[in-house]
Amino acid sequence: MRRYSQSGQCGCVNLHACGSFNRHGLAGDGGLVDSRRARDDGAVAGDDERRRVGSVLLGLLAVPLTKKRTPLLRSGLNAILVLGFALVLVTVDLFGDMGFAVAEGPDVESDFYNFTALNFPEGHPAREMHDTFYFNPGADGTRKLLRTHTSPVQIRTMLKGPPPIRIVSPGRVYRRDTSDATHSANFHQLECLYVDRNVTVRDLKALLDYVFASLLGKDTKTRFRPHYFGYTEPSFEVDLSARHLSKVNKEWIEIGGCGMVDPTVFAAVGY
Repeated sequence: MRRYSQSGQCGCVNLHACGSFNRHGLAGDGGLVDSRRARDDGAVAGDDERRRVGSVLLGLLAVPLTKKRTPLLRSGLNAILVLGFALVLVTVDLFGDMGFAVAEGPDVESDFYNFTALNFPEGHPAREMHDTFYFNPGADGTRKLLRTHTSPVQIRTMLKGPPPIRIVSPGRVYRRDTSDATHSANFHQLECLYVDRNVTVRDLKALLDYVFASLLGKDTKTRFRPHYFGYTEPSFEVDLSARHLSKVNKEWIEIGGCGMVDPTVFAAVGY
């Protein structure tokens, strides 16, 4: 798989969310997914192995949230991170098979890449000190910050050249959250961006259905719920249903967010 590094260190990876695909992305007839399915029969064995590994890892990740623990996970958070790391590598490999390159960016970002170019206006709550880790102002009065999401990689990639673009960007992110079962001040995201012509929400849904079915089995389902993200329009939360996995005991689990890139973001990068 091609790997692009963008002026800075790369974070460790874990699965948090699969981010925004845009309205110029997937071919209108679902060609990206179809081309993946049309590859030679030798790829089927790899898909089966990926699905088996994904199912096992997701099941193990669910264990620490219950009262019972297996010996493998008695070490707590470190074991969760190791399992998550393995799961995201399997996911990145899957996107690589569909032609996505890995793109990485720095953990320390500027306001422009982290907020302004992504349509976060002045006064947005995410810009406040109680949500974001800021460094002391530099000699020019500007302040660096620890990135709150991997979306700045989208901006850096688009500023490097015109479409088409097809990237997956895993990385570490930071927020001023109190740690509990569903929050952490340091976690990881997996985000994808596809910029091209003739994409629809239908294609986005088809791609995510294919990704999760490849990871967790054909009985896995996804659904979209309307949501708001400043850098996508329309925007959706993505829920996952995998009742065929013994460790997943809920009908629907929120797994991430997605949407079509907002025209304001394209304007910020000159598209």
